[in-house]
Amino acid sequence: MGRTDDLDRRSSTWVAAGLITPEQRDAIRRFEETGAAVAERPRRLSLAAEVAVYVGSVFALSGGAMAIGNAWDDLAFAGRLTVAVAIAVIGVAVGHWLFSFDEPGTDRVAGYVTTLGVGGVSFAAGLLADETGGRDSPWVGVAVGVGMLLSSAVLWRNRDRPLQALGALVGAGVTVGAFFDAVDGEPVVAGLVLIAVGAALFAAAHTEAVRPGLVVEVGAGVMAYVGGFMLWDISDRFAPGVATLIALAVVVYGVRFEELVLMVLGIVGATIATTSLLAETFDGAVSAAVVALLGLVLVVVVVARSLRDRDEPTSPVPPSTAPSPPTPPTVG
Repeated sequence: MGRTDDLDRRSSTWVAAGLITPEQRDAIRRFEETGAAVAERPRRLSLAAEVAVYVGSVFALSGGAMAIGNAWDDLAFAGRLTVAVAIAVIGVAVGHWLFSFDEPGTDRVAGYVTTLGVGGVSFAAGLLADETGGRDSPWVGVAVGVGMLLSSAVLWRNRDRPLQALGALVGAGVTVGAFFDAVDGEPVVAGLVLIAVGAALFAAAHTEAVRPGLVVEVGAGVMAYVGGFMLWDISDRFAPGVATLIALAVVVYGVRFEELVLMVLGIVGATIATTSLLAETFDGAVSAAVVALLGLVLVVVVVARSLRDRDEPTSPVPPSTAPSPPTPPTVG
């Protein structure tokens, strides 16, 4: 197990460095696990076919939603539950079948189709909660979140399935938020829980204890960021301040490990949180303009300094430390 974990860490580093593709990493992993080379399988889905699957499914879903929507109010609970269960069963079954081909194109389509199945599970859970607890029951949101969390987690099982990993994280966030709302809990407690869970998942993704690492890092970062904004009851400035710090930490991590997605995510989050913080801290357009100018100056200084450091030649060895040439012998 230790050897496999070490290989996973090293191969993921190679992928991050652009030396090999994720597919090549998976092939290496299969070779080490089976002890035999796995012949590269032909692409089962062309790019055009894959796009056609996405477009066709969108048309099918839109048409089905329109047809069912017109008769939805006339459907009894059993009919509505049947629709939700059918979506869940078809999505999960077709996704499982496509995953069995173990090919990048079919894996992407499988992840997409399976996500639709997860939506059916969440829909069914919400219908059941609505039927048993009442139309305005606060537990409907909890049921939807738990349905999404459990079904996504079972389908994910810590494998390279980005949409299922993201679905599990979204389900966890919805469950926490809906639960505290249902029990009239303090938003601050819910926010602290989201920050703690998000930080733990981010750390686990960094050490590659969970995968796919980047997707989990993105989801965990968003979870902690939302948790920061839920601390509003402490102070109107404290909540956006915490969210700003979390976003900046994501930016620093993205720069350190050259993850463009995390950098962009952190910058967008920091912009939103900082704008909210400034709105609570400063009054008037002059103060906001001054802060904006300071931010612009910071960007220019950092970029200029980085470019200057890159262009500076390596300093020569100081004369005092350079070895002196040997003295020639004296003649005569």
